[in-house]
Amino acid sequence: MVSKLNAIWQAALKRSPLKQKSAVFVSTVDTDGYPQSRFVDLKRANTAIARPENWGGYVIEPLLIEFLTFNENRVHLREQHCKKGDKWHSPLLQP
Repeated sequence: MVSKLNAIWQAALKRSPLKQKSAVFVSTVDTDGYPQSRFVDLKRANTAIARPENWGGYVIEPLLIEFLTFNENRVHLREQHCKKGDKWHSPLLQP
């Protein structure tokens, strides 16, 4: 998935009329449903971030994710995404 997004990004860079080709517009939605947007500069997208030697950490690799989307008509959409091997399967649980 990441390699596919990187390929799309590289193709977009070649066609971009922007002078700052490492900038990208990112939009997310807050808890109230309003967009939160910002520009992100990806100059150092492929470089490791320096961290102190005494820092540790964990790698979290999700195997199952479930989303519930509420609709006004009360027919809510329930999706489950399961990782099996290297592939994600996305069965629809409801409706």
